[in-house]
Amino acid sequence: LVNYSSLIFYSLTIDNILNIIVLLILAGVSISMLTGENGVLTKATESKEETQKKDLEEQIKLAAGSDKIVDYTEGDGNLEEELRKIENATVEKLAEDAYYVERDGKGYTVYEDGTIEEGKTDIWDGTTIEKAEIDENNNWHIYTTAQMKYFAKYCNNELTEEEKAGIPEITDTTTVYLENNLDMGARQKDGELLSGVQWKSINMVSGIFEGNDHSISGIYVKGNSQEGLFANIENKLQNLTIKNSYIESTFQRIGGITGMNGGEIINCHNINTIVKSSHEASYVGGIVGLNWGTMIKGCTNTGEIIGKKDVAGISGGNIEKDAKIINCNNSGKINGNTIVAGIIANGANSVSIENCNNTGKVSGEDERIGGIVGELGTSANIDSCYNTGNVIGKENNVGGVAGIIFGNVTNSYNTGKVEGKGELGGISGQIGTNCEAKISNCYNEGEIVGNDFAIGGIVGWTSVTGSTGTIEKSYNKGKIKGTTQVGGIIGRNADVYTVTNCYNKGTVEGETCIGAVIGQQLNEKYDKVSNLFYLNTLNIKGINGQDHEDKNIKGVSEDIDSYANFLTWIEEQK
Repeated sequence: LVNYSSLIFYSLTIDNILNIIVLLILAGVSISMLTGENGVLTKATESKEETQKKDLEEQIKLAAGSDKIVDYTEGDGNLEEELRKIENATVEKLAEDAYYVERDGKGYTVYEDGTIEEGKTDIWDGTTIEKAEIDENNNWHIYTTAQMKYFAKYCNNELTEEEKAGIPEITDTTTVYLENNLDMGARQKDGELLSGVQWKSINMVSGIFEGNDHSISGIYVKGNSQEGLFANIENKLQNLTIKNSYIESTFQRIGGITGMNGGEIINCHNINTIVKSSHEASYVGGIVGLNWGTMIKGCTNTGEIIGKKDVAGISGGNIEKDAKIINCNNSGKINGNTIVAGIIANGANSVSIENCNNTGKVSGEDERIGGIVGELGTSANIDSCYNTGNVIGKENNVGGVAGIIFGNVTNSYNTGKVEGKGELGGISGQIGTNCEAKISNCYNEGEIVGNDFAIGGIVGWTSVTGSTGTIEKSYNKGKIKGTTQVGGIIGRNADVYTVTNCYNKGTVEGETCIGAVIGQQLNEKYDKVSNLFYLNTLNIKGINGQDHEDKNIKGVSEDIDSYANFLTWIEEQK
């Protein structure tokens, strides 16, 4: 009966429903079975409300689709006209590009850029401020855009004593709760403000900001200092989205959520927000400009991020030892000059990057360009990360996972195309000087294409100066192409590196120093290389045109199609 209740009660009159209730009671059905929490009538009502809600949402989507939604600034949208055709619905114009559609107590805010939000979004008028609501524990509750602006002015010390009267100080134990989606009203095109007012970034030096999975949109910043929705966070910010906004500065430390993070950023998101800096040492991130806090976790970026140096989808850089970047994703377009990446550009100190992935295009005009990290510092680690986006550089040190590493990369892979000049790799373009780095349990399926030296399926170049390390249990099936020092696993390998238990089946193309596994082994010393295999149909030998049977460096007939099968196979070779 419950499964069909919504169909039965949706079209019945009140008299008919009452008659049915009487009959059910006479048949021995109790009142609690009818009206209790899990009763037939309760479930029927809930089902009916859900059906009405979904029906309205579908009609709004159809109206928006028929309008072929365009940016309202183009002047050729008819969204309002289409929405008013929805039967029995009321339409309220909230702003030049936003409407509220309501029917049967259910409503949605609809924007002309295609965004549909449940409920009525509050859009700021550009002037009004009002005190936030304070509970008995001195925590703040922000329900409106006017209250959000009051909070911003409070943090930035812009309120008069009269305006602050009766409001308790925000301390480290204070939580500020965002209770609704807010639209701060700014609209831009090509970086120029069309309507609304500029936003002044919030300097939150204490307290916790709890976004409650709500969003703030309509932010426009064009400044000359540390910028973001927040300029600075020193404690904790979580469960917040910035969307459809624009943040630009001529200064350093620019982020979608915050310019500087001194604490924890958890479950925060940038949707369709451009973040841009013209500073020579930018530190630009879709979420955080520069991290000196302990944690960035569960964050995502779809916005376009633009800068010159240290530019990334999640964080431009890290200066805190033992910081963690966990479970983050970038799918936005990232563009810079040097040290550019999908997740964190400059992974300095002992930062740990875990379970992160990039699917967006990452491009740089210079060097140290990576799908996950541009530059990975000494004692830093990448673990269980992957890149599927194209990584494009115009100079050296370009890699599917990292541009250059001084730390370790484990359990990670690349399937995106990697392009650059030289020192290119599916995992890392280069292992740097004066470090002890390790690459293990990694694989590449992407095409690696360079026009110069040191091109490899896993690593392009391993440095000899003050460095040692290990490359093991790694696998390549991507096409590798360069000019000289071109190898299926390593392009050019220093003789101080241990390289073992690797396999290549990808084609290798070049002019000189070509190897199915290693293009060139420095000084032709082979005491640290062993158990290196390649598919014997590649028509080239293991290292610079030679095999070394005494080191088990040779072609094999096994066409190992996947990394998982490779792991099983390599164990069988021991």
